Amino acid sequence: MNTQPMILPFNLDGTIYVVQDEQGRTIGTGPRHACAALLNLVHRAKSFAPVSTPQQQTHAEGPTNVQDILVCRELQRAAIDTHMREKV
Repeated sequence: MNTQPMILPFNLDGTIYVVQDEQGRTIGTGPRHACAALLNLVHRAKSFAPVSTPQQQTHAEGPTNVQDILVCRELQRAAIDTHMREKV
């Protein structure tokens, strides 16, 4: 189990990477630069997120509900958009 979100290699060639959260759950996959942008967004989101109570945390076991999945997809899209803007 990770202590913080991190980027890990996904394949042996080192061309695809995976971003994992603190519990080791996959947040997204892609090239290293896209994963770095996604990880940056995750760190930014956590710095603005309100502190949750233990009761709220029991319902957040991973992106199993539709809202969590949509948030992950939006973070991935934002990471790709950010990367594309930086390249220009």
